[in-house]
Amino acid sequence: MMKITLFLLIISVSASFADAAPTDSVAWRLVAKGRALLAENKLKEAEQSFRQALKGNREFTAAMDGLGQVFIAKKDWGEANDWYDKILDREPENLDAMYHRAICYRECGVPKALILRKLDWDSAAKFFKRVLARDSSFYDTLYQYAQLKRYQEDYTDAILLGHDQIRLTPEHVGSQQGLFRLYQHFLDNKGSDDVIKWLQQNHSEHARYFLGEVYRRAGKLPQADSLLRQALAATPTATLTPIRLSLTRLYYQQKQNNTAEKIFWQAVDGIRHRLDAQLIFEDVKYIVAEAELQDFRQLAATRDYVDFFHRLFMRRDPTPAADINVRLAEHYRRLMFAEANYVYDGFRTWFNNPDKLRYQKFPPTFYLNDRFNDKGLIYLRHGEPDERVVSTGQALVSNESWRYLQTAVSPEMIFHFVVDENAVGNNWRLTPFLLDPQFLDDRVMWNAAYERLLRGDPLEQMRLEDELAQQSIKAVDTGFSTDRHSWDKKVQPLNAFAYAAFFRAPEGKSYFDLYYSLPLPSAEDLMRAGAVNAPVLCEHGVSLHDLQWKRIERKYDAIAKEQIPNLSQMPYLIGQYHFAVEPDSYHVAFYIRQPATNRLGGWKEDLRVPKFEEGKLAISGIVLASSITPSSKNDLFVRNGLQIVPNPTRSFARHKPIYVYFEVYNLRRAADGKASFIIEYTTLLRKEKKSGAKKVFSIVGSKTKPSTTLSMEREANETTSVEYLALDLNKAGAGDFRLSIKVTDKNSGMQSEGFIDLTLFNTKKEK
Repeated sequence: MMKITLFLLIISVSASFADAAPTDSVAWRLVAKGRALLAENKLKEAEQSFRQALKGNREFTAAMDGLGQVFIAKKDWGEANDWYDKILDREPENLDAMYHRAICYRECGVPKALILRKLDWDSAAKFFKRVLARDSSFYDTLYQYAQLKRYQEDYTDAILLGHDQIRLTPEHVGSQQGLFRLYQHFLDNKGSDDVIKWLQQNHSEHARYFLGEVYRRAGKLPQADSLLRQALAATPTATLTPIRLSLTRLYYQQKQNNTAEKIFWQAVDGIRHRLDAQLIFEDVKYIVAEAELQDFRQLAATRDYVDFFHRLFMRRDPTPAADINVRLAEHYRRLMFAEANYVYDGFRTWFNNPDKLRYQKFPPTFYLNDRFNDKGLIYLRHGEPDERVVSTGQALVSNESWRYLQTAVSPEMIFHFVVDENAVGNNWRLTPFLLDPQFLDDRVMWNAAYERLLRGDPLEQMRLEDELAQQSIKAVDTGFSTDRHSWDKKVQPLNAFAYAAFFRAPEGKSYFDLYYSLPLPSAEDLMRAGAVNAPVLCEHGVSLHDLQWKRIERKYDAIAKEQIPNLSQMPYLIGQYHFAVEPDSYHVAFYIRQPATNRLGGWKEDLRVPKFEEGKLAISGIVLASSITPSSKNDLFVRNGLQIVPNPTRSFARHKPIYVYFEVYNLRRAADGKASFIIEYTTLLRKEKKSGAKKVFSIVGSKTKPSTTLSMEREANETTSVEYLALDLNKAGAGDFRLSIKVTDKNSGMQSEGFIDLTLFNTKKEK
């Protein structure tokens, strides 16, 4: 797939066409309307407007130019070429028409056979040279000519033309960015020895940088590090960004994730202009969603670019409270793997497309790619597939199928790739289905439709083919509109218990308290992992971001082994995070990791921190505790003179009391100064724990689920009341329950209600 950057004059009127303008103001208004529609990508309406403008004057070249641009936008290069040919018939020295005609000839030659391709490309070169002979700084003609040289695999001439372009128009970001891409094509397609020799003979800033990049790709990391550091110290005039991005790759290659991430954010935070932002976007464009692409294209301010990239990876990070962004590390791991295995920057045409009927539709983000084959694009978004199948045989085209199993957040996806019989090299492309009996037989365990297609009635074949095509269309739509993080297979899950409660805070804020339990590795766990002397037992953290992914709070801590003298007596630690924040919705994440055992746990979800408004009865969050006792200490768990030891698991043995704490705000006092209110405690069985060999929970119980209600009348001398008690739920049985607490103010008649879920379990004696 070839990515083309053009100077398309959509809004402004070229002087080339102004001289031939008719006096008809209606025609000019139609051209202006067409240009506006073209800018909005409304191609059909734009075409109609330009054709209407031509009806009044068949010589109106501005309207012809508009039609040429419409067909360029449609990638109908032949039709566009015809319109620019008509302009040149009327205005032989029209540079704009020559420029666009050169580009059209270049693109017309792509899908053609070698001899016809050469004829078109010779014509393209002729028109590029005609423009340059008259005005070498006209638009980005030198860069567009460089693209032709790249198509012809004359990479060094392409690079030299690119340098000529930026010397003449250093302000043109597209050419600056394109020059880096021309070097990349050179590295991707030529042997490292030839590339190194040529780069050493050239002394530009770009050549010095790419010399380091060649060594990095070849795995000669010390030499690459030295060359890239030298390039960075030389402070190149254009941009530091590509050097920092290469160093990011280099340190990820060396498993120095903290250093790599630090350098990446230096690149992001160091954005000075659009070129810097575009170069970073080139590294991350493979995973963006369509909405993110539209957002990026509308940015202009440096700060907005910086925020965009921070949000991009923060929203994808499964553990944003950790000290490193694991999604960023995984992205660069995938990117480097794709660079080594999935590069294809050749022509992607209908002729070498296995999906000749065009079943599959791709989003705009798909067409950003001009470097990788379809395997690479799926791999960059979703990582290593869960299952692969390859069918072998002399008569079979090269093929491979990938299956991604369903997860809690992603559906099952199956992708089929082939190198079409008309394709060459690494041109792996998606196909909606594989109909050869060998293909079907090898994949029959993936989908019942494969079995039916293989064994079924031939009359049913068309229906089954359509069924498979629809499934493929859905997988492609999901595959290219989403991405997922994947963990190293060595990482094991770890149960992490935590829950939140909210309380009123001064100055209109609310307290956000998060109670957590940290399971610690046992001495046996450390011994099995070969990490008896591991300095850190676990690390944990919590983060709050607003809905635009701006960080509000983040806390991170590590538990050192020296802090826990006897692991056998302390299998877990209980803790609490405490924040005062503005009432609002937040992205909240909690995580815990045992580095020595490679276990990881946590969660990430959106929470609403409530506002406790004055004058409105409200109940705080509910805390479930193992014990509540009076205390005068200034301790983490002390609140309003009570030491509240939370139970983050919210699981209790039936025979033990459940301690409950909450606060009531904005009670109304009567004439005697006292507040009077009623509290109703209701426990409702949600899932009953049944006996039996499997000991499963019943999801569907009786129509009327058991519940227990306790009502208490209370008085208070203030408008705020601190409430706590011990509940005895021994008779409720084992299962999952919801505890609801409803407060009714007898003086105002207002009510407020809150709830929390908990589990009761049987001890060994009770079983």
